[in-house]
Amino acid sequence: MKLARGIYPVHSVVYIAFNIPIRRSRQTYLHCTYTDEWAKHCASDAPVPLTDSSINGILDTGIDWGDQLRTPACNGERPNRTVLGIRVPCSRGEVAAMVVVADGGARSPSDFRKSMGPEFHILAAHFHKQLMKLFAADPSDESAVTARELECLKWIAQGKTAWEASVILGISERTVRFHLNSAREKLCCINTTQAVARAVSDQLIVV
Repeated sequence: MKLARGIYPVHSVVYIAFNIPIRRSRQTYLHCTYTDEWAKHCASDAPVPLTDSSINGILDTGIDWGDQLRTPACNGERPNRTVLGIRVPCSRGEVAAMVVVADGGARSPSDFRKSMGPEFHILAAHFHKQLMKLFAADPSDESAVTARELECLKWIAQGKTAWEASVILGISERTVRFHLNSAREKLCCINTTQAVARAVSDQLIVV
């Protein structure tokens, strides 16, 4: 979460998850929250009953998440904030969400959601995938390099910069770098150059 805050123009990021089945004990479920300041975990012997209304309540942009995350006031005044609530796609009965709090500034809430929303959806899905890999899912299911990550590697292998690849793929340069870093981790490489060489060697991409 601290890394996300350092990369993106936001004030606070919080990830929330319920009912993650712990791999070592199918009868135990993990519930957790992460922010850039702290992480909290608890477990239960049965899944927490959640309704659509309770899930929507987590993502309700009417909640002052800035206050929940102890956002400081500006000269005693309430700062202008934009809240982005993201429901994370889940596949094992768990429920997960990410809430992003951005300081207003000159950008309107609608502009922020339009420009940054897709990137935070990717970030939320990636963070959730890593958590599931750690606690619940079969690692072999999560370690495969995705088609989008291979596309980014392919264009870098052909001599394009991350910015050039972003123009070709129609995504932001930040997202390209995100996919390259994810591919590097999955291929157990120390840098992008090594990841490209590994992808070519393993015939994951053709240049």
